[in-house]
Amino acid sequence: MAIYPKVPLSKNAAACLIRAGWTPSRRMDVSVHCQALREEGYRIFPEAKRFLERFVGLRVTIPAYKLRDREDFFHLDPREASRQVFIEQIRDYEERIGESLVVIGEAYSNHLALMISETGKILGGFDRFLVMLGEDGWKGMESLYQGVTSPYIQVIDPTADMEESLNHSLEIWPVLWCAEMSAVNDALMNGSKLEDLVISTLRVKSGEPNKPCYNCRHYLNKSDFVTEYPDRSIPTRLKKKWKKLTKHFAKS
Repeated sequence: MAIYPKVPLSKNAAACLIRAGWTPSRRMDVSVHCQALREEGYRIFPEAKRFLERFVGLRVTIPAYKLRDREDFFHLDPREASRQVFIEQIRDYEERIGESLVVIGEAYSNHLALMISETGKILGGFDRFLVMLGEDGWKGMESLYQGVTSPYIQVIDPTADMEESLNHSLEIWPVLWCAEMSAVNDALMNGSKLEDLVISTLRVKSGEPNKPCYNCRHYLNKSDFVTEYPDRSIPTRLKKKWKKLTKHFAKS
């Protein structure tokens, strides 16, 4: 049941938006955001502008995609998203769906780029993985809240090897498509031990540290994540391990 009669959101999804500062009458001046996006190479079409006027600037706490008792979030700051997402990747997504796209934010601890299409579809992108979250903004917001239970989510161009990886994933994307998971898999295949690994999760475009996703935190829980310590106060045990590893690689 909708919390507002004219807003097509479930009560819980609407409550998450409201806690983040949203109201049905919210209309924001998005000229600064649109200008920043144009400078990055995006074309601002009417559906993108209308969506941003309603939702720009929100940071919304939601249940994690599959681990519903854990917290995650999405943000709708297109300037920040465009600073972190390569437009070349967005161009690839555009070719695949046959529509222009504008990046509007990021979801699931900043790992999934959020986009809106010319026809108002909300999509998420993670490397080669592309998914439609909803055919309009409301369904997209509902999917971000509902996670794995959402009826609106559709994977674009699914491949034969994707299904099993998705079944084992705690996130919306295939588990082995995480760069950390792939790198660790290669290391284990070459004889490394999981407990000897030190992993750093970084934003690809900016190089800034980022929180690891739930796949990495679950499957790689015997490893140490340097970026779990954003204040740089890395524990002594990690500093010793890191020093040992750098000496080893310097000799090899």
